[in-house]
Amino acid sequence: MVEFSELDVKSNGKLSYTGSGSKVDVNPIRFVGACTKGHLQDISWRYLTHRGKDLSCRKPLYWVERGVSSDPSDISVRCTCGASISMVDLYKPKFLGTCQSHSPWLTPRHEANEQCADDLRLLPRSATNTYFPQTVTVISLEP
Repeated sequence: MVEFSELDVKSNGKLSYTGSGSKVDVNPIRFVGACTKGHLQDISWRYLTHRGKDLSCRKPLYWVERGVSSDPSDISVRCTCGASISMVDLYKPKFLGTCQSHSPWLTPRHEANEQCADDLRLLPRSATNTYFPQTVTVISLEP
């Protein structure tokens, strides 16, 4: 796993990573963090994997899937230092932290004066409800 800032964008729009001399095609992780106001952001995998441990660790992270069911208990993120986190943990309330008010489809991604203190939820990146906030509109008419 590598951070987006370390990737190269090819002319065809695909992402690649030059690690130990050779370019390797990469795919984005299929999960993002979102709040009920419709903000969307990447998950800080390094922070979550090392939560309560050495946050300065910069060793490689790996996406590990065991089993064939794609059940969250069969998926984990592991660091070569030994730290790991299961996807089951990411579904716990308040585990992902609070929203940073990002709207990646807009420019700029984040308005300086916009604040959001909602908790993040784990969502599949391709889910149909990923880009739509939960909104409630009420019209009150007097009799």
